[in-house]
Amino acid sequence: MATARIYNVHTHIFNFKCVPSGFLTNYLPRPLVKLLSPLLRWYPSAWVLSRLMGLVPVQMVKKYRSFLAVGIRNTPQLVFEDMAGSYTEENVGFVILPMNFDYMGGGAAPANYATQLQLVADVKRAYPNKCFPFLGIDPRMGTSIEILNFVKSYFEPVFKGFHGIKLYPALGFYPTDDRLEQVYAYAEEMGIPILTHCTRGGAFYAGKKVPPELFQYRTFNPTPVTIARHTQAFYSQLTTLPPKNACNAFLDPVNYYDILNRFPKLKLCFAHFGGDEEILKFLAQPTADQGTLNGGYNNTASWYYIIKDLMAIFPNVYTDISYTLYDTTTNHGIVAAIKNDLQTPIGSRILFGTDFFMTLQEKDEKSLYTDFRTALDNGPLWENLAYSNPKTFLSSSYYAVP
Repeated sequence: MATARIYNVHTHIFNFKCVPSGFLTNYLPRPLVKLLSPLLRWYPSAWVLSRLMGLVPVQMVKKYRSFLAVGIRNTPQLVFEDMAGSYTEENVGFVILPMNFDYMGGGAAPANYATQLQLVADVKRAYPNKCFPFLGIDPRMGTSIEILNFVKSYFEPVFKGFHGIKLYPALGFYPTDDRLEQVYAYAEEMGIPILTHCTRGGAFYAGKKVPPELFQYRTFNPTPVTIARHTQAFYSQLTTLPPKNACNAFLDPVNYYDILNRFPKLKLCFAHFGGDEEILKFLAQPTADQGTLNGGYNNTASWYYIIKDLMAIFPNVYTDISYTLYDTTTNHGIVAAIKNDLQTPIGSRILFGTDFFMTLQEKDEKSLYTDFRTALDNGPLWENLAYSNPKTFLSSSYYAVP
């Protein structure tokens, strides 16, 4: 039986006008981006390109074609309506996650971050009971007090319909940056949820090399756990690695121990449960070989395992299964692992999310959620994942989720 209401806690509706050309280099070779970027900014040429890609009998091209078909939409509201149209049998609230691309080293977007937020606010006004936007923040936005005041301006003195905070460290910062400390304190005090990207895939710093100064570990609360982590060999090699690999240092879930140790009641969600590859890594290796939080993990320890460790220690740490849920075949064990986790003490803090429209590279949105719901037998586990757990996560001092 379907729930009366569900929440998809992880979606994106920005279009290609909201991203700098450098963002596309995360997915395509730079020479190709230089050629395609102007075409993607103008809807008629982007539409023709999308149709031509559909004629190419190569699976990877077809995957990007589905992604492109939504990204070229003229406004984020049209992207939102594409997504919402996939849920014909459900009453759905969608958490919208804007991203601040202004500091990712990819140049300027036609619509900068301030404009993107205005466009998202327009969607919230049009769909007040379906759209639940978060604020994307980056420590390079300003001083600690400037960033805090920016966040507060969306909640005080009048609540403006933004429901949480989004972090995307792979764009070039450590989440422990001291300029974010006051935001964490405020979020903990007011019960404002924070969701952070945590998988080795996705967007990352768009320059050819990450500036060395960004790798200087900034933390407002150094602990023996993270000090030990940052003495491992991987961290001494960061400046020699391409951004796609080096930016994993910003995403490492161990970094958040410093934050959670200072703010143990902070409501924090690790998106993607570390990613499907990290789940497979864990399933292929005995737990004893992973290490422990206090004793230190092996260099190859699964992020999925680390996230579960943090969830066991801190009562307000959550995770979502966005993107990770796209493949529901059972021979690899991912669905079985998530299903098992939902029946353990951390199960009340696992959230449903899809990562629209990023997942269109893999599967259409309707199939994505209906296949996974079926895999969970559409019973109590689905009810908890898609309604009860998100309701607790999303509720704050400013808004009680119905």
